[in-house]
Formats: sequence, C-alpha cells, structure tokens
Amino acid sequence: MNVIHNNNVHYNVIPSIFNQKSLSKSNGNISPIPQLTLLIVSRNLKRIAYLTNLFEKDFALKVVNDGKTGFTTALRSEVDLILVDIDVPIISGLEMCQLLNNSPLTQDIPIMLMSMHPSSSEEEACLQAGAADYFAADVSPRILYLRVKNCLDLVKKHKELAHLSNTDGLTGLCNRMQLDFTLNHEWQAANRGNDPISIIIADIDQ
Repeated sequence: MNVIHNNNVHYNVIPSIFNQKSLSKSNGNISPIPQLTLLIVSRNLKRIAYLTNLFEKDFALKVVNDGKTGFTTALRSEVDLILVDIDVPIISGLEMCQLLNNSPLTQDIPIMLMSMHPSSSEEEACLQAGAADYFAADVSPRILYLRVKNCLDLVKKHKELAHLSNTDGLTGLCNRMQLDFTLNHEWQAANRGNDPISIIIADIDQ
C-alpha cells in the first residue's frame, strides 16, 4: 500500500469513483445514469414554489436563496444544471456565472440566467460570462421546461459518454483515466477548503 503526503494533506482513502455503477458485463449496455440535479437560485419565494412544482417530478432539486450559497453549493455537491435569477443577493447571478466558469471544478456545469427586466446588453454580458442560456423570468412554463429538459438531456448524454471512456470494457471497472480525473478533482477541492484528503492504493492480487 502506498500512502501519499503533500504539505499538511494526508492521503489514505480510496476515491469515491469506485462506488460508481459500471457497465453491464452481460450485454455491454450503459448503467442507468442517476436522476439529474437542478440547482435553483432565487430569493423570490413565489418563483421558487413555481419552479419546484414545474421540475420536481423529473429532476432532483436543490434550492438556495443567494448567489454566494449557490456558488458554494455547486462547488461542494453534485449539480448538473443551474437555474439562477440575475438579481439574487450577495453576489448576482452574473457574478456567480463568472465565478463558476472560472473554476475548474464547476466550469462544465451549464448555467441558465433568468431576468425580470431582460435586455440585449444584459443578455450579451451573460453569454460572454459563459451562460448556456438567458431568458425572461416570465417565460411560459412549457418553454421553460423544454429549455431545461433539452439542456439536461445533453448533460445526460455527456455523462454516458464520459462513463464509457472512463470504464474498462472487459472488467466494467473504472480505468486509470477516471482515477486521474477524480484524484485531481478531490485534490483541488481539498486545497481550496484546506481539508484533509486520503487515498489507499492496494494490490488486490496479493
């Protein structure tokens, strides 16, 4: 067993990737992707209730009331899409979008921004900040649902392809690429929060 030390960080546990479901050995099909998670960031309680009612049957939901909490939630938990009001407090939706797109841990999460007073200049600023979409907060429920569903469908396909590329086709186990990716992800998260992280490397043939 190898134990890695770096500064004050002690590595002695196995990454969580080995808890992931692998490819089916019987037919080679992809294991079902868990229910996708939508993070809603809004201080408007009526809008939160409206969005919750619209999406809770099809997606796992996380709800927060300000941009700072939305940012930390995206950093610390599994989030597949962020739906955020432009005018959320502490840090705005636009600032939150910029922070998320500048972080290697969250830059792949699509962000949709909603505005009570949409304008072409605001739309341009949001898209330049890396937003996947921008629209008026009073968009019809059906159109909003389809925007979110289409985006999450792409996320699901990306996850399935990533799972294939990170899984050994013969054994169904995670491969070295997945190990490198997850170790790098956990290392950055630990350094950012000044938290301990551990990894055990064991030879199972012995």
